[in-house]
Amino acid sequence: MRSLIFVCLAFVIAGCATQPASPHNYSSALSLWEQHKEKPEFAAYGKAFIDAQNAQQLDDNSGCYRKGVGQAVDLLLVVDAAGRISEAYADSNIPKAVCFRAAYAGAQMPAPPFSPFVMRMKMN
Repeated sequence: MRSLIFVCLAFVIAGCATQPASPHNYSSALSLWEQHKEKPEFAAYGKAFIDAQNAQQLDDNSGCYRKGVGQAVDLLLVVDAAGRISEAYADSNIPKAVCFRAAYAGAQMPAPPFSPFVMRMKMN
């Protein structure tokens, strides 16, 4: 019985060790994006993501573009295995960035090919 428990525990630990940790700030999200952006499945999912966000009009309906006109925001969206945007990070805390983070957090997208999936968007 003990050896069965040990084997099960080893599988659980191995599974956790092979799955990348979800980023916890802008810097770690950017690092994860840098690691994954060249993967073949990244571009295909990027198109599906953009199509889904355009259909939902998350950026247009948010009113964020009217805040800080002329200011750019670098937005990093963390998509979980189910396709939900679990975190939204920005390169600043200006009102426009805060608005975009709120507009995207919790939004449902298609399920990504791997998770966590970091989508980078430049908002002007």
